[in-house]
Amino acid sequence: MGLFNLMNKTRNILSEGLVIAASLLALSVILGELAFVIKGEMLTSAFNSFSDLLSLLCPYVIVYFAVLRGSRGNESKKALYAVFCTALLLTAFSLRTVEKPSLLIAVFLSFVAIYFYKSFSFVTASSLLTVFSLLSGILMGVLSEYAADTVTDFSSVISGKSAFASVVFSLFKTFFDFLDYKTFENLFYFKSSGGSQLIDGRIVTGISDLFSEGYRGKLLSVYVTGNYIKGFALAGLSAALCTFLRGEKRASVIILGLASLISGNAFFIILYALLCSLRFAPVILILYALSYAVSDILDLRTGFTVSGGISELFAYLNKPLYFILVCAVIIAFSFFISRYTALKYGISAMSEVYIPNSLKQFCNALGGVSNIVSIEENKVTLRNIKRADFLKLTCEIADNAVILDSTEELSRLEEYLE
Repeated sequence: MGLFNLMNKTRNILSEGLVIAASLLALSVILGELAFVIKGEMLTSAFNSFSDLLSLLCPYVIVYFAVLRGSRGNESKKALYAVFCTALLLTAFSLRTVEKPSLLIAVFLSFVAIYFYKSFSFVTASSLLTVFSLLSGILMGVLSEYAADTVTDFSSVISGKSAFASVVFSLFKTFFDFLDYKTFENLFYFKSSGGSQLIDGRIVTGISDLFSEGYRGKLLSVYVTGNYIKGFALAGLSAALCTFLRGEKRASVIILGLASLISGNAFFIILYALLCSLRFAPVILILYALSYAVSDILDLRTGFTVSGGISELFAYLNKPLYFILVCAVIIAFSFFISRYTALKYGISAMSEVYIPNSLKQFCNALGGVSNIVSIEENKVTLRNIKRADFLKLTCEIADNAVILDSTEELSRLEEYLE
């Protein structure tokens, strides 16, 4: 229950910033795609510039709204100073590396800022945050360089040298998508790990650049098309989340799912799903592996030139009906496996109710809120009878339920679960 409360609180603090940042990134991708197809140098430059600006705003948006929601007193002043420290961190980061900073850095800095502002006065917390931002930015930049070298080494091992290259690639991509670390996929999309060919007297490297030059070979089904299918798989996960989340949380999932499809960036919806429950981690891993395996086995070949968003999919798709049928099956499978996981482990709206301290010990003895299926008079049906602590309960056991001798605490608990 402690872990759930922590994750639920974290999700509530981050949700607003994640939704706005995901929306900005989706709009950034749309503008980037328009810049790619629009005619006129001035318009192209304007669209690209605005697209880059929206993309750069994402970490600042996450930090601002997280600190605004998570700190106590003078929130706007604290949030604005946290944004300033974000700029310091990212500047220090860029001095040490050319790698693009992860959005997870913004999430990390948000909670450091919240901790400082809750623990110290505004002046002391701001001073500590300034120093921390500068030092951590430099350290992260150095570590990023070492990480890039390591990722480059094992990407060459994966690259086209295994019959299961697509699945191995997908497993690593799942991990790096959660970290929002683009170096790994860029080695395949824009560098030699994704293949190279001599075209018109030029050596073109990277599957994305090869695609823009007219390449339509097997490497597309191994490394690229699965990225589109993965987007639809995550849409199925989003739909499953919507069945047990309510109100603002459901709206957040819908926006994050749509933004993921539009932008091709899965970071936001993966983070939100894992904050709902870590039980979704293996589900996401399976969905990624399945997406790339299906693409490889069925030899589905399409690519992208900007980000892999859904608009590019329909611009380049050769067999739309066949692809849509495949994606419909993937969405259905994703929905049911995600829904099954949610039901099996009790990841539901019931898990988000408030339980007063006077009833927490009794509730935990029953295995926690998520373990309670139903209450009928003095009978409590449990999801998993093994999670109940019978040393703290006076009861009889009947199948997958307990029959309590006293109903006083149970009646009070039922009021909070209605």
